[in-house]
Amino acid sequence: MKRTARILIGLLVFGAATALAQGAGDGVPDVRVQLVARGASAELANQVQQIVTETASQGLPTGPIVDKALEGSAKRAPADRLLTALIDLRTRLGSARQAAVEAQVQSPPASLVSAAAQALGRGMTPEDVRTLIRSAGPVEAATTGLMVASSLAAQGIGRAAATRAVERAFKSGRGSSEVLELPSVAASLIARGMTVAEVTTRMLAGSPLAVERPDLTDRPAQGAAILGTQGTEPPPRKP
Repeated sequence: MKRTARILIGLLVFGAATALAQGAGDGVPDVRVQLVARGASAELANQVQQIVTETASQGLPTGPIVDKALEGSAKRAPADRLLTALIDLRTRLGSARQAAVEAQVQSPPASLVSAAAQALGRGMTPEDVRTLIRSAGPVEAATTGLMVASSLAAQGIGRAAATRAVERAFKSGRGSSEVLELPSVAASLIARGMTVAEVTTRMLAGSPLAVERPDLTDRPAQGAAILGTQGTEPPPRKP
């Protein structure tokens, strides 16, 4: 009996890997086996698969949908909440692609659409997405800019300030590797005593933000320099 159970488990794992490699037809990833293996009902797995298939039929990237489904399953999210979240994500992906097209990106790649959808999910607007794409230039840089703006928004920085900070960095000639420093610089400022409101205000005003970061001393053109942060101290916290 135990040997039979081990064989069944092995077949299930092998089946999941094969399904992901082969997809559900026409390049559509098949997530059903993985969901069932994680405890989801066959009905829920089929419903999720339908959403994945419909997403692919709309020409949208399916990776974010699959990742969200597996994450929700791992967290034992109720079926109705998981399905609603997946449908909402599919809608954001559609809005993200539309924003990219309006920003003059023909046939936007999955990476750009996914990053834009994440930004929309963090409260950013389609206009923010268009602004970031236009200011970045190359598609790869735009993808980075969207991810960075999303990270800043996740830190509590307002969407307008996050968009402006990334836009200003690109327009001043900073590259993607430098723009990637922005979230860690903001986090460092907050850790050193600035409030999110103070960081946001200084971002919007274009004022110096904070102190030198020890790990940036050998890279003065990056992170801190983008925001004009080197050589200044944060304002003392009020008691």
